[in-house]
Amino acid sequence: MYKKMLRSALAVVFSAVAVFGAVSAASGDTGSKQADSGWDRVAVKPPAGPADSGWDIAPMKVS
Repeated sequence: MYKKMLRSALAVVFSAVAVFGAVSAASGDTGSKQADSGWDRVAVKPPAGPADSGWDIAPMKVS
């Protein structure tokens, strides 16, 4: 009898948590501004100087 009651209580708790999670997920982000995670739509001018894609120091010699 105790195991049946425990299973029923766990099922009720699980169902309540599932419903709470579904409701909060459905209404949790309404009206907020979305994060900017995409590419810029405006063309960006490259830097005016020469293209520098290396290090400022010479590599160390390996013997």
